[in-house]
Amino acid sequence: MERYCIKGAIYGLLISFALSIWFVPYKSIEYDGDTLITEVINTTEYVVRILRYSVLGSVIGAALVYIQKKFK
Repeated sequence: MERYCIKGAIYGLLISFALSIWFVPYKSIEYDGDTLITEVINTTEYVVRILRYSVLGSVIGAALVYIQKKFK
């Protein structure tokens, strides 16, 4: 069962990494009356955000595999 949990964690990491690159914004846009303010996020902060979501996806993937194998 440990092997399945590790596989689930790795697949969760890869899938959430791909999704976070696709969906996590690298800039923020704010409207201030008639003005449009665009702020680009620092590269290190962007990478940390992506890694945070990837690790979270890895934990969720391992937990789902564990629950599936435990109650099946």
